[in-house]
Amino acid sequence: MDTLATEHRRDASPTLLALVEQRDWRAARQHALEAAAVAEARNDVGDMLRAGDDLERFNEFAIAGRLLAKGGRVVARTVGLEWDGTYLPGKTLLIEQRIRHAGNLILTARLAGRAAEYAGRCIVLIDPRLVSLVARSFPALEVRPKGIDDEKVRAEADVVASFETLMQHLAPDAATLAGSFSRLRPDASLVRSFRERYRPDGSRLPVIGIAWASDNKDKDLPPLESWAPLLREIPARFISLQYGDVTADLASFEALGAAPWHDPDVDSLRDFDTFAAQVASLDAVVTISNTAAHMAGALGIPTVVALGDRFHLIWPVGESRTPWYPDVVLVRKQGRDWTETMSDVRSCLLKKLAATPE
Repeated sequence: MDTLATEHRRDASPTLLALVEQRDWRAARQHALEAAAVAEARNDVGDMLRAGDDLERFNEFAIAGRLLAKGGRVVARTVGLEWDGTYLPGKTLLIEQRIRHAGNLILTARLAGRAAEYAGRCIVLIDPRLVSLVARSFPALEVRPKGIDDEKVRAEADVVASFETLMQHLAPDAATLAGSFSRLRPDASLVRSFRERYRPDGSRLPVIGIAWASDNKDKDLPPLESWAPLLREIPARFISLQYGDVTADLASFEALGAAPWHDPDVDSLRDFDTFAAQVASLDAVVTISNTAAHMAGALGIPTVVALGDRFHLIWPVGESRTPWYPDVVLVRKQGRDWTETMSDVRSCLLKKLAATPE
């Protein structure tokens, strides 16, 4: 999320956090709905953004999308007629990234593919790292890199929308959202190359991607020690999907007898097309909530996500599945220690591997 959006956004209310801590989901959802109504009535940008985030976690996608789209227009200083979800024959619809980071764009990219069916022409202005992947996945879209000739691109539009606007109109509820799933399409030649690299001499061992760390200090994450039994006990080749400098972490894993292999040819922060091909070459992924989770989910790779109990992530509260991705399982800490939680992660991962055809 950009700096301006961060300045407008506020933390969840103490009342809501208390209800979440008690796991009183019904009361928490009702509180979030009431707060959203007040924020919208006051046209309070910060509260609308916060309420939109909160309600997305309760699968209230229509309201969440509306609030995030409204707040996002102010934050991004968007001009032009906002799309109302109706057909636009002969018109150009511009879908622009406004307030959210790459993980959210991976999450919602398929909605842009759906939106192309409503307009004579559909342009997407998006993070340059995602241009190739989104263009390949949804050929009906004209995908342009954000930050290059933006005003010229905007001048071509008759109607504008954000990805949150698309959620409001095209994925208003969990059932509709689940039914809209369409896999991202990685570069097939790159996928073959990674498969050959990760399965030397035709090895039949499963190849599993793993990511364990985040720059987000608000996340409650499993310590490296709690990952080690999983890596040691599951017969597989583990490939690091972790971004950034992993040298120290890999040394720690090595000392624990459980080091994943790090591919120096992949930089998931800079090159999403290569990263998508790497993830698509795998048999499964086990990860915390991060870009790797969204990429694996959007590619349809069997995935297990280890989640702490803090109320700040996009995943639906109190549930083990998400309507965004059909083959992702969420394993929550639920007040336990990470050792016990990661034992459940291991069990879920083994079930995923057992259900995956050879």
